[in-house]
Amino acid sequence: MLNNLPDLLVDDAEIVVGSGLAARQLEVALLQDSLPARGSASAGSSLSAFEPWILGLWRRLPAADRQVLTSPQMQALWRTIIAGSAEAGALIGVDSAASWAADAWQRLWAHELDPRRLAARDGDPGFAAFLRWASRFREVLDQNGWIDSAMILDELLRAPDLRGLTRRPVVWADLGDLPPARKSLYARLQRAGCEISTWEPRTSDPQGHRTGLADSAQELETAVDWAVRALAKNPRQRLAIVASRAAPRRHDVDRLLDRARDTATTSLTSAATTGYFEPRGIPAADHPAVGAALNALELLSSRGRFVHLSRWLRSPFFVSDPDDDLERARAEQNLRPKPMSQLGFRDAFYHGGLAAWLRESAAGTERRLRLSLELLGAAQGSQSATPTRWARIWQQVLAELGWPGDQTDADSRSLPVWDTALNEFCLLTPIVGTLSMSDALVEFERTASEPRASGPVPIYGLTLLERPEDVAAGYDAVWVTGMTDAEWPRTATPNPLLPLYLQVEHEMPGCSPRESLRRCQRVTARLRERTADAIFSWPAAVFETAAAPSPLIAALPEESPLVGVNTPRSTAFPSREQLMDPAPPLSGKDIDGGAQTLTLQA
Repeated sequence: MLNNLPDLLVDDAEIVVGSGLAARQLEVALLQDSLPARGSASAGSSLSAFEPWILGLWRRLPAADRQVLTSPQMQALWRTIIAGSAEAGALIGVDSAASWAADAWQRLWAHELDPRRLAARDGDPGFAAFLRWASRFREVLDQNGWIDSAMILDELLRAPDLRGLTRRPVVWADLGDLPPARKSLYARLQRAGCEISTWEPRTSDPQGHRTGLADSAQELETAVDWAVRALAKNPRQRLAIVASRAAPRRHDVDRLLDRARDTATTSLTSAATTGYFEPRGIPAADHPAVGAALNALELLSSRGRFVHLSRWLRSPFFVSDPDDDLERARAEQNLRPKPMSQLGFRDAFYHGGLAAWLRESAAGTERRLRLSLELLGAAQGSQSATPTRWARIWQQVLAELGWPGDQTDADSRSLPVWDTALNEFCLLTPIVGTLSMSDALVEFERTASEPRASGPVPIYGLTLLERPEDVAAGYDAVWVTGMTDAEWPRTATPNPLLPLYLQVEHEMPGCSPRESLRRCQRVTARLRERTADAIFSWPAAVFETAAAPSPLIAALPEESPLVGVNTPRSTAFPSREQLMDPAPPLSGKDIDGGAQTLTLQA
C-alpha cells in the first residue's frame, strides 16, 4: 500500500508531511502496514506536519528566542491592524480583508518575496494598502518579540549554518507541489550534510472509472452505499469519500450510515465510532452542549433576543433540578404571544416587565438569569475586559445557569472541546487587549467555528474528506463526488491584494485559469496513482441546472460502481416522485353550463 516507504524508515527516521490533515491519514496507513509485524521500522519513526517540524529546526538556532504566534493569534493581529488603519473606514468589514492579507503574507514568503522590498505601482491602491499593513504587522512582531510561521522558514533560509539541525534521517513524504521556499530549504539541508530524502506514493496498477448520477443527493447516497457494501465484504480496508462542502453533509452521511452500524470503524483505541471519520475534525460550536453555551452567552449580551431566550428555555443543557425543564418549557410557551417577546432581552428583563413576569411564573429561572446578569455587570451597562477575564466570567455565568446539566454527551465529549476553545480564546489577550462582551463573543465564536481534530483515529473503515487534495496515501479505494465541469478544474482565485502580474510571474496557486488547470490535472493524476481504485462521479443536475462531467475525467471508462444495483441516471434534471391520483369518471357525456363551467373551475 505504501510501496517502499517502510524501507526508508531506518534508524528511527523523521517523516515530514505537508499538513496535520495529511499526517493523521499517513500515520494510520503506516500503523496498518506495521500491524502484521510490530517490530518494523515504521513503529519507531516519528511523523509530523511541515510547520511543526520547521519550528523544531528553528528552535535549535542560536537566536531563536521569540514567541511563535498561533494561527488564530495571527488572524486576530491582522484584524487589529486593519481595523486601526486609515483604510478601515472605506471597508465594509475587516474580516475578509484580514483573511486576504494573511494569505498574501504567506504567499509572498512562500515564494521568497520580502514585502519590504516590494513597491506598488500607480493605480494599485489595494497592494499599496497591503504593504502598509504588512509593514505595521512586521513592526508589531518585532516590538513584542513575536514571529510567525512564514518568517520562521525565512530565518532558516538566512541562517549561516544548518549543520546539525536534523539529528535523524528525514523523509519528506507526499508533500506534493513544493513552493520555492521549501525547495530552497531542502537544497540547503542537503548541502549542510543532512540525511534527507523524498517519497511520493505510487501504485503498480492504478485503476479508475467515472460514473454519473441524477443529482447530488443520489450521488452521496450511492457513494455511501458503495462504502457500506465494500466494508461488509472486507472490513479490514480503508475507504474515503470526498464530498465537497462536507460540513453540512456530515449529517447526511450519518443518516445514510444509520442502516449499517455494523460497519463502524476500528480505531486506534478499539472504540466504535459513528461509521466514518473526519480527520480535519468538526467545529466546537457543532457540539450541542457547546452550541447551547454560546447561545446562553449571546442571550446575556447586548445582542440577546427572544430567539436566544427561547432556545435557552428549551435547552436540556441547563437543568438545576428535576422540575426545572418543565417550568422553563411552560414559561417559553406562555411568553411567545406577549409583546415583551419583541424586545431585546436586556430591555425586556429590566424595563419591559419580563423579570416580574418570570418571578411569578418561574421564580427559579428568573433568579438564575438575574444573578447571571449581575455577574456580567449588565445593570451598569457594557464593560470591557481581556479575553482571559471574559473566559473566567463566562465560566461563572454558565455555572450559575446550570450548564452543562447532567448530560452524558457534554461530560464525555463536549467539555474537553469547550475547554480547548476557551484556552485558545485566552491566547488572544496580548493581541486584542480589552474588548466589550459583544466583541469578545465575536472573537470566541470565530475560535469555536474552527474545525478541531478529536476522537480516536480509525485504522480501518470510512473517512470523509472535503477536497480531492486532502486524500493522502494508504487508501484501498476512494470515491470523489461533484466532479462537474463547473467545479473541476477549479476557477482561478488570485489574491485580491496582490498584483495579478506578480502572482502570474511566480505561479502562485490559483493565480490564473491555466495554473488552476495544471494544478487540478496533477491532483487528478495523483489520486489515480496513489489509490488502487479511484471512482469519480458527477451529478447530472445541480440545483435544477444541468451539469456535465469534468473534462479531466473524460478519458476514464464509465461504469456503475455497484454491480447488480440499479443507479439510475438523468441527463437533465433529477427525477421526482409522482403520485397517480386520477379524477373520478363523469356520469355522462354532456356538461351543462357552457363556458361558465370552465370559468368557475378556473
